[in-house]
Amino acid sequence: MDIPSIKRDEAHKYVLDRDGSAEMAAHFRESTELLTELIDYGTNLLVRAFTSSKRDLKAVCVLFVQLRQFLTHLDGLATLLTTGNCGTADLQLRSLLEGSHLIEWVLAADSEAKIQHLYVENLRRRRHG
Repeated sequence: MDIPSIKRDEAHKYVLDRDGSAEMAAHFRESTELLTELIDYGTNLLVRAFTSSKRDLKAVCVLFVQLRQFLTHLDGLATLLTTGNCGTADLQLRSLLEGSHLIEWVLAADSEAKIQHLYVENLRRRRHG
């Protein structure tokens, strides 16, 4: 039996199956559109919430750091799902879970102390590169 030789110097695009992934993602278009609407609503809500807040460190930390990061990862998830890259979406999902826990932790109790802690930690991280 003759085994055909594999050309090692050429790309093998069938390994990624991008066409199949895009075709599969098309079946979930309504869900991804709903996710996009949620992201759009979240960005609108972020600005509206900051406008009506005290505009203090707590508002900046919760809205423009934590909620913005959450929305950024949700947008990344939507981008991956829209193109059919569901297998790599695990990282975004984990980040979303961690972000939601952090926001909940900050808002649950003793918010001012937690905000100060996060702010100082962020300054230290920036200083040390």
